[in-house]
Amino acid sequence: MKFFPPALFILFLMACGGAEHAHIPTDSVTISRSKDVIADEDEYEKAYGLDDLDRYVYKEYGYDSTRFKLIPTKSTITSQSDESDHVQYTAEFNNKDYQLKFIWSGTEDGDSSASQLFVNNKPVKFYDPGTNNEATGPGELDFGVDVQMGLYSWPSRNYLLVSGQARGAQGRFRSILYGILVNVSTNPMRAYVISTYEDPGDFYLKMNNHQQLTYLSCTPELGESGTVDSLHPHLEIIEK
Repeated sequence: MKFFPPALFILFLMACGGAEHAHIPTDSVTISRSKDVIADEDEYEKAYGLDDLDRYVYKEYGYDSTRFKLIPTKSTITSQSDESDHVQYTAEFNNKDYQLKFIWSGTEDGDSSASQLFVNNKPVKFYDPGTNNEATGPGELDFGVDVQMGLYSWPSRNYLLVSGQARGAQGRFRSILYGILVNVSTNPMRAYVISTYEDPGDFYLKMNNHQQLTYLSCTPELGESGTVDSLHPHLEIIEK
């Protein structure tokens, strides 16, 4: 699996080197956020123990878990190969209301390149979550079958979220949780690729008072022992 992660993971991956760990112990969290999502507001930091992360998420960030509904999903991956060992993979995530089909091509060893996304048989284009400009593609992202599908609902907008680890991810890349987020309320629909560290393992999507969609993307910081000493949740904005 090859995938260029968001910039916020680059320093982490450089620090990690070639170490192989499926799970990294975490014993504290550092919260960095702004008073609001407006760019010119002063920023400040607060530090909590992991037991207090929920307090930050629900009390200060204001996450409303009732907006999210987990959808029972059937996942299948099929492949077709040719004589040159190139493979076209098709991943489908289905329930009674939504069908998400993700098509990519690659090789048997896991290297791949995403090509097409369909929701309910309609093609969906990808957009950069930071700029909202149309993206040239979602990058080389390929999900395995162990994924979770859910729906975030607000009165004016609904978002379909499929999240999981990348297929064939090795070493520290296995500690990254990816998500394909689709605004199913727009015509045409819009898709974004987002990511976070495996702990806390959630994006915590929220519609703020400015009708901006926000989420938390965590990056880990390594201590001298090679374990994660702190997490840094970043407040990100989609569809400003």
